[in-house]
Amino acid sequence: MSDTWQEMVDVDYTYECPTDNYLDGATTETITENYNGPARLVALVDKETKRVEISIREWEAYDGRPNRANCDNVVIDCSVDALLCEVLSDYHNNHLDDENLGILGNEDPRTEKSISTPDGYAEFTWHYPIHPDELYDSNKTTYEGGVWKLYKNTNADLLGESDWHEVRRMRNAELASTDGIVSAADAPDSLKEPIVAFRQKLRDLPTELSGIDEVFVPSSFPSTKILEQG
Repeated sequence: MSDTWQEMVDVDYTYECPTDNYLDGATTETITENYNGPARLVALVDKETKRVEISIREWEAYDGRPNRANCDNVVIDCSVDALLCEVLSDYHNNHLDDENLGILGNEDPRTEKSISTPDGYAEFTWHYPIHPDELYDSNKTTYEGGVWKLYKNTNADLLGESDWHEVRRMRNAELASTDGIVSAADAPDSLKEPIVAFRQKLRDLPTELSGIDEVFVPSSFPSTKILEQG
């Protein structure tokens, strides 16, 4: 344990952030961010998988809690490995975590980006720059042979796998849920007409959305808000 075991550190760091296609963009931009938190973390690294089980503040590692027999304790200097500490630590920049705290200037200042779709279809959106906590997965970060390796998330990691078989199943379920409305003899035209238009968007979906990555298609279905008025 260092003599300054409760020391905090405020340091800038940089990382490469994809500029398009959410997490899978081939082009990146160097982003500068700030880490304000414990000067050192202790990562408990599983001896077999080499993955980090948990990261704690340095002083917590020496507060009498028992060591984990299956883990090695690895001290991280956050003034040197600030990006790593940003991803592994839950004890920093806490005042920025909740936009609803009513703190002046606490609104998310980032730009909103989206995957463009034809009219009538929703768009997958994300905030840019993507924060390291979203870009990297702390649970898949490894330490082996004295080297840290941050795991970079993919679109499929966060959005789930998608294929056109599953998309068509989702589309057919939505079509089936509105069959009764369009076939009801007593349903007014004011209700039927927007539903008919909605169903046409669903039928056209495989063609209209064929140009975007499959992983974004479930997020790009036409809005179901029209169904709420039924």
